[in-house]
Amino acid sequence: MQSDYPPREALGERETLRFATRIDRWLAVVAGGYVLLAVGLPAWHLGNVFGGGAAFNPLLAVLPPLILALVWAVAVPCTYELRGLSLVAHSGMIAFAIPLLAITRVRRTRTVISAPAWSLQRLEISYGKTQRLIISPEREAEFLRELKLRAPQLVWVGDELVVAQEWIDAGRKAQREQNRRGTPGSS
Repeated sequence: MQSDYPPREALGERETLRFATRIDRWLAVVAGGYVLLAVGLPAWHLGNVFGGGAAFNPLLAVLPPLILALVWAVAVPCTYELRGLSLVAHSGMIAFAIPLLAITRVRRTRTVISAPAWSLQRLEISYGKTQRLIISPEREAEFLRELKLRAPQLVWVGDELVVAQEWIDAGRKAQREQNRRGTPGSS
């Protein structure tokens, strides 16, 4: 019996696709406000110090730009790549890689938990037994279409991508066969 799914090797030959994060306007306003604060507060403070109106406070001069630099280092750029057999989410200097064949579910969510996402219009990607990654690709429909092509175990059920029952059954069968072969006393 021949499989309807493409061989694993064919999946890895696809080009790398990069998707930018969706950015909510309110978050852009908050981030822009903090950038102004991080630059403006030290400038205002140093202006007062040099003008003779205040004593130098290193906390006011250094802390806002330092926090901005740290946030920038872990949040910019925020992109998602479908690279070969993996989904790689980049958030600044941090990268999360998920094997596409480990993905068990993809659903839309508006959760506020911390994630490499600049929008509350998000996708929750479940993989492994209990792990999940929250992302917010700007071109969500294109991302989901391409993910579906590269992760053949996923099928649409309503508005979610989930593992097809055939894949679950095949995995259980393979596990039973492995257990049977590994049982002491069997040949």
